[in-house]
Amino acid sequence: MVLLTFSDGKQINVEPHILKYLKTIHHCIEDTQNLSFNITDDFPDFINYDNLKIIIDFCSLYEILKKSHDLKSIIDFYEKNINDSPQILMASDYLNVGIIFKYSFFHKCITEDNKYIIFLNNIDIFVVDKYVIKMMKLFDDFDSSIKIIPIYCEFLTKDIMKNILIYCDYYHNKEEEKIFYSTNYDPKTTMVSDSAWDKEYFSKYSIKELEQIMNGTNFLNMPGFIERGSKYIGETYILGKTAEEIRTVMNLPDNLTY
Repeated sequence: MVLLTFSDGKQINVEPHILKYLKTIHHCIEDTQNLSFNITDDFPDFINYDNLKIIIDFCSLYEILKKSHDLKSIIDFYEKNINDSPQILMASDYLNVGIIFKYSFFHKCITEDNKYIIFLNNIDIFVVDKYVIKMMKLFDDFDSSIKIIPIYCEFLTKDIMKNILIYCDYYHNKEEEKIFYSTNYDPKTTMVSDSAWDKEYFSKYSIKELEQIMNGTNFLNMPGFIERGSKYIGETYILGKTAEEIRTVMNLPDNLTY
């Protein structure tokens, strides 16, 4: 344990692995190899017992909950105990506590009406606009007051989700996309028009990558993406090809039967 002593005599015992989050103090301890550190009057007023206790408690909770990927509990603690307090944010900046600012950003996002957090496979975090959630029909019945949305899908990697968000950013306000989210949508009759943007977008990926992306968007239930992706794959890899050519380019087994 490392003992932090304040000028008013108050003390906090800190586990060394927690102190690493307070990089300014941690570097000083590393240099001296001491297991105690005095926070004297030379430090700014906001480096005090109350502020450091909250910062250390937050870091301790983060260390525990990051293993269970409990993002909501971490943000709830931030909202209850820190809530963008200027004093604590100044202390965090002075002590170089990066995770405080990370969760300050997340907290600001989820307090905005049109922002949501996608927590992908308990690893990756994406801050997205409301229109992204609307384009993923998987969440049609989702409670819009819940701002942290966990998604678990083996087909959805960090890079694939980034590429899906590029699609959402381009198409979310286009008239030709809105038909897929209207009551008039019929997959048998809805036609996808030729688009130079579609060809440029989908041509960046190999057939294997396209398969992964299509599986991911199928899981998310994004009909516009699925229709456009299917059209591109059909025209690029299937139309005008022999069965053998299709089998080769799409890496299908010779004995594929239905």
